[in-house]
Amino acid sequence: MADTLCNGARDSLPRTDVGGDPLQALADRYLGKINCPKTYRKNKGGTFEGDAVSRFGDIGTYAKEFKVDGAILYVYKYCDPFGFEVPARKAYYKSIQVPLLHLEDVYSAGTMGQLRTRVQAFLEMIG
Repeated sequence: MADTLCNGARDSLPRTDVGGDPLQALADRYLGKINCPKTYRKNKGGTFEGDAVSRFGDIGTYAKEFKVDGAILYVYKYCDPFGFEVPARKAYYKSIQVPLLHLEDVYSAGTMGQLRTRVQAFLEMIG
């Protein structure tokens, strides 16, 4: 099991380079290594595929490293930075051949039963 949550592995896995100017190393880590929808990424090759790799390549790396069988893209309703990225993220998961369940929710206890059913069906599908 792995995650790419803003307050999960995405924040803790990229390490700060040691040696040299510590302030520059911290700036490089926070502005260049943490891959977040609100962080600018230079487009590799000027194509959609290059942009997807520069924005979501960490996901592909983690998918291989942790040998994932599928992924759940859980987006809070009205979270615009992630909401705008959903179509591109879906395309990226398809390109790396990782089955994806996209869930959008208002983060309410009232939706837990519906979410549980959808996750269980997805787990059965990827088997």
